[in-house]
Amino acid sequence: PAPPVLNKSFLDAAKGSYNRMSTSDEERVFHGHGHTCQEVYALRFGRLERVPDVVVWPGSHEHVEALVKLANEHDVCVIPF
Repeated sequence: PAPPVLNKSFLDAAKGSYNRMSTSDEERVFHGHGHTCQEVYALRFGRLERVPDVVVWPGSHEHVEALVKLANEHDVCVIPF
């Protein structure tokens, strides 16, 4: 996949609001698609158009609330998995 586009101000503000965060290609691809026939085909033949830039594992409801609030403030798209 394309290199991640990182919003440094969001990532700095989000510190402490998650248990784990990754920008690895493997995690981004794994969490960036569903399991429809079209998505499996795209994955199999290397035709994924876009994957997430960052994967975050919140540890609590409060983490989720904080991340969503920060995403709104920093113009970051959130895709639940």
